[in-house]
Amino acid sequence: MPGLQAGFQSVSDAAGTPAVAIVSANTRVQTSTGFVGLVTDIVQFPGAPSTVGNWVAGATRMTINGIPAINASASGIAYLIAPPVVTSTGPMRVAIPDPRAQGV
Repeated sequence: MPGLQAGFQSVSDAAGTPAVAIVSANTRVQTSTGFVGLVTDIVQFPGAPSTVGNWVAGATRMTINGIPAINASASGIAYLIAPPVVTSTGPMRVAIPDPRAQGV
């Protein structure tokens, strides 16, 4: 079973840059490394102009408050926001899942 994403440090963009912040609705389920990620989370990466990401697919059988959780096999897309254009910078992934927390 894949480990769960917990904490913003465990997410990276296509270039391997770790996230600096995550906006999440999850305030209930956490592991020793932080709150478990949800498919509705918005991830922010460092740099100017701003790079953000969102999840496309999460866990298939595990939900938190009715929202799919993010596990090691989840996929997402990172975007470079430079008005007036929003450009995809590639896939977003869970780089370091929490080894003690499991979910499918």
